[in-house]
Amino acid sequence: MFVAVSAIGLMFGAALGIKALLADEYILAEFDCGRGRFITIYADTFCDQAEIPAYEVSDSGTIIVPKHVTHLYYTCARVLTAKDLRLIKREDGNLVAIVEVATGSIGLIHDFASGKSFPYDEHLKDELTARLGSY
Repeated sequence: MFVAVSAIGLMFGAALGIKALLADEYILAEFDCGRGRFITIYADTFCDQAEIPAYEVSDSGTIIVPKHVTHLYYTCARVLTAKDLRLIKREDGNLVAIVEVATGSIGLIHDFASGKSFPYDEHLKDELTARLGSY
């Protein structure tokens, strides 16, 4: 019985260790949207096969959109850097988007005036993309 309990404890401890390793992240990029508003992109330090970074939106130091996955995607062989991303502003800087330069893919869109954010609010994609227009 002691061996079985020890084995289970060892597996549980290893799983926690792996989870802690996977939880390590770093700031991939931070975009100053003006007027004390920022979008921060986070990536994991561990990459198994592919990575989907997360984003967070803050206004005057207050987080208004908690960490949520973006619509950016890359493989471990082609890691994104801050230079791969571009900030686009519309509507007096209230509507902002982060776009991947090489592909033109929209990673996220946030409207500071209304608080609407995609992909945090997945159903807003069409509305916010239409307002963003061509870029």
